[in-house]
Amino acid sequence: MAQPRRETLELMPEWTALVMYALFAVAMAAFAYGFWRKWRMWRRGRKDPKERLLDRPRERLERLVKYALLQARTAKKQYAGPMHLFIFWGFTFLFIGTVLVLIDYDITQPVLHWQFLQGPFYLGFEIVLDAAGLAFILGIVMAIARRVLFKPKALVSTWQDVYVLGTFLFLGVTGFVIEAVRLAIRDPEWEKWSFAAYLLKPAFDGLAEPAQRTFYFFLWWSHACVTFLFIAMIPYTKLQHIFVSPANIFFGTPYEVERTPRGELPTPFNLADVLSGAAPAESVQMGAKKLEDLDWKQLLSLDACTECGRCQEACPATAAGRPLSPMRVILDLRDNLHATSSKSWDPMRVPKPIPEDTNLLGGPVIQEETLWSCVTCRACMEVCPVLIEHVPIIVELRRGLVAESKIDKHKSQLLQNLANSGNAYGFPNSDRAQWAEGLDVPVLGENGQTAADIEVLYWVGCSGSFDPRNQKVSQAFAKVMKAAGVRFAILGAQERCNGDPARRLGEEGRYQEMVLANIETFKQHNVRKVVAQCPHCFNTLKHEYKRFGWELDVVHHSQFIGDLIKNGRLKPTQQVRDAMTYHDSCYLGRYNDVYDAPREILASVGSDVREMPRNRSNSFCCGGGGSNMWFEVKEEKERISQIRLKEAVATGAKVVATACPFCMTMLDDAAKLAGKEDTKVQDVVEILANGLGPPAS
Repeated sequence: MAQPRRETLELMPEWTALVMYALFAVAMAAFAYGFWRKWRMWRRGRKDPKERLLDRPRERLERLVKYALLQARTAKKQYAGPMHLFIFWGFTFLFIGTVLVLIDYDITQPVLHWQFLQGPFYLGFEIVLDAAGLAFILGIVMAIARRVLFKPKALVSTWQDVYVLGTFLFLGVTGFVIEAVRLAIRDPEWEKWSFAAYLLKPAFDGLAEPAQRTFYFFLWWSHACVTFLFIAMIPYTKLQHIFVSPANIFFGTPYEVERTPRGELPTPFNLADVLSGAAPAESVQMGAKKLEDLDWKQLLSLDACTECGRCQEACPATAAGRPLSPMRVILDLRDNLHATSSKSWDPMRVPKPIPEDTNLLGGPVIQEETLWSCVTCRACMEVCPVLIEHVPIIVELRRGLVAESKIDKHKSQLLQNLANSGNAYGFPNSDRAQWAEGLDVPVLGENGQTAADIEVLYWVGCSGSFDPRNQKVSQAFAKVMKAAGVRFAILGAQERCNGDPARRLGEEGRYQEMVLANIETFKQHNVRKVVAQCPHCFNTLKHEYKRFGWELDVVHHSQFIGDLIKNGRLKPTQQVRDAMTYHDSCYLGRYNDVYDAPREILASVGSDVREMPRNRSNSFCCGGGGSNMWFEVKEEKERISQIRLKEAVATGAKVVATACPFCMTMLDDAAKLAGKEDTKVQDVVEILANGLGPPAS
């Protein structure tokens, strides 16, 4: 029995290798030129001060393995997940197999006079590649069926998809047919090891050998030419994401809860440095109005989009019928990038270049209402398989709108209230502590009260101070703190808005003014530990103030209360008999990974807590984030808050528990509009306060 071995060009003419490598060189030249052109386009963006190339390499490599190789997010989808895994891993193994063949034929045989693709290793090689090829074809067929038969709403099909899927299917099928014809010609004893091709072999056994060889010749060259075309066209088609998407994953922000928080927006300038003269005024970046105002990594991410539609499916603004699709924002910016680049020849995209100085905002590229529709919930970023950072891009564009004074009277009023009154409501800031009248809540700095006298500063927030419904939450929290014997104080009229509404709206300067004012107050009293009942206050104070020189130990009120229960300082004694469901706040959950503390509080007072289908990191926004609490955007279908309330009511719960004043307001209003008087919306601290016993001794 002859030794099994890999045959490469034995059935082809002697000149085949020369022509093949010449065509391969042409294909690689087109490939290299395409990505060089893209690099030129990406470098139009401003430089990231950190130039995210080599910092934190371990975290970046871990992300690359998790999201690019293991396809962690892609695999979550019931149909699309396995489909993409079949294509990705099938293609990967076929590519590795092709590289091994080239090494065997071009290096080890002519240089070392040794062939490693032979014997048992070669037979195993054949089994693995046949299995990979079948998985690859199965994935392609599933992808075609998904676009032709199932047609998900978020999935937009173009002729590029026909080209890509058609090319893949042709290469996969012809690869097996070529091997089947070779088996028919050679009839080797080990042919069954190529099990997929072996099943096709009988179709060619009846042909005369000259006909078999002629068919093999034309089929081999058609397969080779389509392969070279495939390589050459990668930078000019959707296939670019084979390389660009992993690059986006690697160079993206390695978010960590503490080191690089998900809840921290980029800081384009430092107002304190500008005012002190430490930084020149011209260094101030006032948002993005042109592509050059985005950084190079953001421009790279535009080309990384795979157009899968997952961000659009998860977006609450899209679900409500607002004029926003996160995917469409990225694609519109991408098309503008290609159309305005001097080296923009692109057979697959925009046929006619447009002026490079085109303003992105309020024109043919991005509509103003599209940007104001975003609730910055981060759901799009949570599901994006290639880790595109939609929210920072949208906020950067909002900053551009604010810089050009493209804001309506409601947004202008919000900013005016923040400047004049120190709160979003426009009420006198001197009234901040009125909610606490009669509760004997100490105010820091009054009656000799100092930071040394307290365990923690209670940051009430604007809603907890001025909104009548959320004032009840503040009162309940004060009751809980006193029941646990916690020494705490508030700032009263010394507290100003933390700045979140201004920053998410896009007014970075106003935000930083408020930050600097609050930091001066913290310094005056040497405040270091804070408990906040609003997730937006919690997120901003915890993660964003440190950029301006004052680091705080900040906990959310649900975390603080949860610790009091665990430590025995609080002992709930009364059970809530009504069924409850908990709504995850975006800024508490997705932004800060606080999921368990609110649920533990509910579990301590109630036995029937029901989860909504969309919960934890998959939660659905209330509609109040991104400053949307303070202005309205037209919704063609139904309000975001009403969509969420329906999900809560569908659980059969009579109490919808929240841990955020914005969520409280939005869901409470939705319940009133829907006539759901029997559905109560309560903060977890209110629920707990109703079930408290005496403090533990």
